[in-house]
Amino acid sequence: MFNNPIPKGQVLCIHAEPVHACKPERERTNTNFTDLIPANQVGDLNNKSLFAAELRDNLLSYSRKWAEQNPNFLQLLPYVVLIDQATKKILTYKRGKEGSEARLHDLRSIGFGGHIDSVDDYATLQDFRYDFDNVIAKNVARELEEETGFDISTENFLASAYFKGLLVSDSPDIKEVGHFHLGLLFVLEVDSSQVTKTNEVNVIDKMAWLTYDEVVQLNLAPWSKVAEVQAGYHFNKA
Repeated sequence: MFNNPIPKGQVLCIHAEPVHACKPERERTNTNFTDLIPANQVGDLNNKSLFAAELRDNLLSYSRKWAEQNPNFLQLLPYVVLIDQATKKILTYKRGKEGSEARLHDLRSIGFGGHIDSVDDYATLQDFRYDFDNVIAKNVARELEEETGFDISTENFLASAYFKGLLVSDSPDIKEVGHFHLGLLFVLEVDSSQVTKTNEVNVIDKMAWLTYDEVVQLNLAPWSKVAEVQAGYHFNKA
């Protein structure tokens, strides 16, 4: 099974139950039901820590159409916040009407990334499990180039990105996008002059570099609300 080729159109998933079991216990005080399982609990995604090993060793692949209707499985989705090295501004954008997630249309976001599907040189689930961090880095490099024009090698991403943890939702609204996805949150400092333009017009709309204080005033998508807090910790502002 694990050495069979992953069919075209399938995405990487993991069982939801062990993920939800690791969520922090806290009283709900607002309408954002997204939590962060912090990096120090997850560990290096390619090391021997219990949760990271469970995440890596229980990878599955299903059609995206099926996975989008089954909350018992979470689709893996890297979510990268870009911060300009010089100005410390954060790259923001508006979710366009042609984006695949209708639930996020018209909301502002600070996270870039996409589903993990077929990646060059990684054709089977065993391949993905054996080299999980490089699989993620290759996916991120592809998505950043498509969405922002920013070019980064897998080696540079792994060396410079800050892994902040896992984004997971327990919203009572079954239509909420987090019900079906597990976010891998990263913060990456870049040279903003190398972020050119999106190749996904009408999906990534109105990109703008904003200060942290400006970002906290935005109507952000649920994952971006949590990512904004982590960006604040990155600046020692939150």
